[in-house]
Amino acid sequence: MLHSRITSGLRAADATLFRLNLLVLLLVSFLPFPTKLVGEYVEDEDAERVAVVFYGLTLLALAISITFLVRYAFAQPQLVKEHVDQESIASAVQYRPSYALYMIAIGVGLVFPIVAVALYLGIALYLGIPARTIRRLMRRS
Repeated sequence: MLHSRITSGLRAADATLFRLNLLVLLLVSFLPFPTKLVGEYVEDEDAERVAVVFYGLTLLALAISITFLVRYAFAQPQLVKEHVDQESIASAVQYRPSYALYMIAIGVGLVFPIVAVALYLGIALYLGIPARTIRRLMRRS
């Protein structure tokens, strides 16, 4: 969803943007591999630890590459559509807090792998659900 929001705000691309986009897509397409490792080694304690940490490192690399893509794309005024405002750019770069969260989850994964998987899920929900939706739901209840 974030990728389509980023690319819909662009009117052109250059070679660097294409390469950053390919890196993001490469990491997204690689994600099923560490996911499969976590599923396969859930019974073996040592292998499970390695698989969960590897999964977290993949998620962290993906978050960093998306941030590079956004920062590069919106730092080039010739690539951005005229109607794109600063608020939508700022909302696309909400990944910064996730770096610390991923690092904490990776550290937890070294000791408690299953807890780390739950943390990864929590981070995904935090990043996937817009803050305004959460605020609206909180006001209703």
